[in-house]
Amino acid sequence: MHDESEKPHALVCTEVWGGNRKISRTVKLPSLMAWVASHPIDDGEGGGDLHYMSVCDYDFVSRVALADVSGHGHDVSAVTQTLHQLMHKNINLWDQAEFMRGLNDTFNKSKKYATAIVLSFHRVTGRLAFSNAGHPPPLWYHAAQRRAPENVNKPIQRGHRHIWHDAGVLSGPFSVRYLSPLLTI
Repeated sequence: MHDESEKPHALVCTEVWGGNRKISRTVKLPSLMAWVASHPIDDGEGGGDLHYMSVCDYDFVSRVALADVSGHGHDVSAVTQTLHQLMHKNINLWDQAEFMRGLNDTFNKSKKYATAIVLSFHRVTGRLAFSNAGHPPPLWYHAAQRRAPENVNKPIQRGHRHIWHDAGVLSGPFSVRYLSPLLTI
């Protein structure tokens, strides 16, 4: 259950937070507020919905990674640990290509199928970038421009593609909705 009186978890520099366990919590990143709700079937083992958030060493870049992995519990524990390591390894990088390449390698080695979305927000420039893999792009609408931005495909490996989009400078509240799970920023 989500307790509205509970203080949000505030991430600090160099922190990677998340996992695949049951959670319902507000999380504060620099210039962002997120709400995470994950309710696996087996509370003790964890589920196939992975969520991680991080803040870079310099308090500029916040990253959110969401993945829906085939399987639950012990079957996805190695993928969960690897995603945490990838978040930490790439914590200071704006470009998400290396992160997505590592994610792709992890799923290939584990023989797991997954969908994922990774969002990065630069609090100084106001830029938002997202990468998407294994799933149609998230529903996106830029209210000030009254249109959905165009996506750009960028190869991460020969024969593999993910969607990389730099949404540019954003002002005011905006929303990114991803089918599983839901993320509103």
